[in-house]
Amino acid sequence: HHLFGQLFQEWFGILIDNEQMTAMIDDAFAPVILQDGYEILFDNLSGGEKTSAALAYRLALNKVINEIIQDIKTKDLLILDEPTDGFSSEQLDKVREVLERLGIKQTILVSHEAKIESFVEHIIHVEPYLLAMAPITPPNFVMHVGLAPTAQKRLESHGEAGNPRIIAGRDFTPEDAGKAVG
Repeated sequence: HHLFGQLFQEWFGILIDNEQMTAMIDDAFAPVILQDGYEILFDNLSGGEKTSAALAYRLALNKVINEIIQDIKTKDLLILDEPTDGFSSEQLDKVREVLERLGIKQTILVSHEAKIESFVEHIIHVEPYLLAMAPITPPNFVMHVGLAPTAQKRLESHGEAGNPRIIAGRDFTPEDAGKAVG
């Protein structure tokens, strides 16, 4: 409980970067957010604050589980889908710091945030209606992948047809990308 609470508090503090806001874990492992010493209901947090709390909680939980259970086969892999929703540009920079502190060998990040491209080693762009693949050039690469008609219709039904996702990863090789999309 102590390590989990300590990591949650540390990473929330990095992501929020507001001396008046702190976080802790209560006895039931629920996150508690304080502003100037007073508890704030989660519903009253801004979008970026909610996302910061959720990301800090998940990353702390992941770290603690990996410390406790030694034979987890995915210990050096972290997959995050849209972990920065509602983040400011400054908070995106803080995500880099937290990911570096985690020390995980391979992180796969799915995001609409172009700024994330600046702190990853490899990038895959997924765009609807695009049929050709761009050349892959180390050390960074960009791969454009066309979506199947059913996937395209699903994106359109969710209002995301014109909003490609960036799939970015540290130590995510072109060979891994071929397996992921192939």
